Amino acid sequence: MKKILGLDIGTNLIGWAFIESNAYENPEILNGRIIQLGSRIIPMDADSMNKFETGNPESKAAGRRQARGARRLNQRYKLRRTIRNKIKKPPAELRGRLKSV
Repeated sequence: MKKILGLDIGTNLIGWAFIESNAYENPEILNGRIIQLGSRIIPMDADSMNKFETGNPESKAAGRRQARGARRLNQRYKLRRTIRNKIKKPPAELRGRLKSV
């Protein structure tokens, strides 16, 4: 009989079961037993718990996500400025000719 470890990993919970089964040896006659099982709850901090109780759940990753969004907006803004400046400024070969005309 084979021993199998099953995991159920969620956002605030980890569940596990350690079983012994013959499903791989003789699939016609399933036979097995649970050796151990359990779960662990990952507690939320007080601020997150208060937000959850008031009906405004916010994950721990929300702050990182907002900061990442702000960085991306800033990066896009700088890229637009760079492209605009390249379009406005003619190449060096043409700059001399344009001044003399």
